This record gives sequence, structure tokens and C-alpha cells, in this order.
Amino acid sequence: MSEFVAPKRLTNNKSTINATFKLNLSTAIRLNEDAKLLRLPLVSVLSVVIYILGLLLNGSILFVFAKNRALRTPFNVYIINLLRGTC
Repeated sequence: MSEFVAPKRLTNNKSTINATFKLNLSTAIRLNEDAKLLRLPLVSVLSVVIYILGLLLNGSILFVFAKNRALRTPFNVYIINLLRGTC
């Protein structure tokens, strides 16, 4: 049987491999830090958008219940109280 011969590039040039690994590792760490920096503003903006949408939708439903007396059934009063609690 023939012996396995490693490619010359890997056996003779270990410093290049190490340098490439360090470069890739440092790039990955930097990208991970950039992702962490972007996460906070993204979560903040989404939270504000969800809060505003919830406030507008809950407010509009409360407005409809306030204007239309026929909608004031016992179940709808329960829903109104839930909406008031979230606003």
C-alpha cells in the first residue's frame, strides 16, 4: 500500500495556516460584536413600534365600544376592562 502524503502546502506552511485561522477567528469575533451592537437598537425600535400599534388598536376598539351602546354586553365589558388594563 502507498503511504499517505499530506499536501506540501499544509506541512511546510503552518504559519500561514495559523495566520489565516487567527484572521478568520478575529473577523468572526468582530462580526459577533457588531451583531450585539445592532441587537439593542433593533429590539428598542421594534418594542416602540409594537407599543404604539397596541396603543392605537386598543384605543380604537375602546372608542368603538364607548360610542356604540349596543356593544356593551357582559362579555364585551370584560374585553373593555382587558383593553383598559393594557393601555
